[in-house]
Amino acid sequence: METLGLVITYQCSDAWLQSADFERGVTRLNTLLSECGITSVAISGNCFSPGYIPDIYPHHGILSALHAGLFYRPECHLLCVAPDMPGLSTELLRWLLVSGRIAERSCHYRHHGLPLYLHNSQALRECLEHRLTCGEPVNTDCLTILQPRQLVAPDPSCLLRTLS
Repeated sequence: METLGLVITYQCSDAWLQSADFERGVTRLNTLLSECGITSVAISGNCFSPGYIPDIYPHHGILSALHAGLFYRPECHLLCVAPDMPGLSTELLRWLLVSGRIAERSCHYRHHGLPLYLHNSQALRECLEHRLTCGEPVNTDCLTILQPRQLVAPDPSCLLRTLS
């Protein structure tokens, strides 16, 4: 199954998303993802332009972005990245990608929600659909419902975000 690179923008301000810094971040991510063998990249966000994946259930943070990516591209696993991670490297992404593929399971680095490898399955899509439509408040940073495997990063400082 192919893996789609998904740029997660839910914590980014509208002004930053319109800036040259965002464009540089996306260009850099395209290069990193390409070096990992990922040929298709999309941006999450409530935008109906080519190259974007809009949320189906807006205003539910990262869960909404992940849900949309899985539903719009059910034939792909997702490698989700943030555009504001200057320390992110090809090696960190490859390790995450290989670990997720071998385990056939979603995974991320301990104490960091992104980057995230999301192993696409009908069960996961249904779990997210239920969580986003059940009427309960959605903890937008809660990835525990994905039951991801947590990896230990060799240098966690490489995973810090500049906008967080």
